[in-house]
Amino acid sequence: MGSAIALMFTFVFYRVRGVMTFQDFAACIPEGFKAMVSPMLILTLAWTLSGMTGLLGAGYTFAKALRPVIIQTYSYRENRFIGGNEAKEETGIVF
Repeated sequence: MGSAIALMFTFVFYRVRGVMTFQDFAACIPEGFKAMVSPMLILTLAWTLSGMTGLLGAGYTFAKALRPVIIQTYSYRENRFIGGNEAKEETGIVF
């Protein structure tokens, strides 16, 4: 319901300002649906995988095994892109 109200508000707002014609606005709706198919599919599959992992009782095992990988990846990215020496040498940016 809220998305329909937002869509109507956006349509009226764009028409009053003369930004888009009705044909342009109508052409954006199928393009938006096409753009959202992949994210919705990914979220659906992730939700299904999460449910199956929970039912099998393997959630704690996966979390325990992946925790060091996640921490190391995050630490590497922080060092690399925010202030590590390698980032300064490659980009030439000095903080």
